[in-house]
Amino acid sequence: MVVTDHLTGDDRLVNWASHLCTDRGTLFLTHIEDAEHLARFVDACSKIPGIDMDVLSEKLPKKLLGMPRDYIESTAEILSSHDIHEEIVPLVALGDPVKDYEKLVEENNIDLLVMNTKDAGQAAMHSLAYALSVEIRHRPLLLL
Repeated sequence: MVVTDHLTGDDRLVNWASHLCTDRGTLFLTHIEDAEHLARFVDACSKIPGIDMDVLSEKLPKKLLGMPRDYIESTAEILSSHDIHEEIVPLVALGDPVKDYEKLVEENNIDLLVMNTKDAGQAAMHSLAYALSVEIRHRPLLLL
């Protein structure tokens, strides 16, 4: 399972996970958008005069979830064109990333989690990777 809060364009994670997945295995490409952070952004935007909050509240979540869905779809096509035969399972949702990933790992009996440990310019481990590394200690992790 590829775990990230910004899957779109994260080819490195997908490449590693794909190489480590068994032939004809299952590769979960996931993106959990943090609902609490989204609510904070929407609230901040509501304080800016002239912004149509009905449109923003409807379209922003759709766009934030649509981008990783599109990325997963194109990634599946590319992998298939290179004779990589894993079953690609897209999991894109709005929620609580740590709790939702813990649940997904258990429900799907995930063998390996593949995560970035930091973003460009960070010296310390990315907060999602750190939290999941602490919470999901009973599964193998590949921390890149």
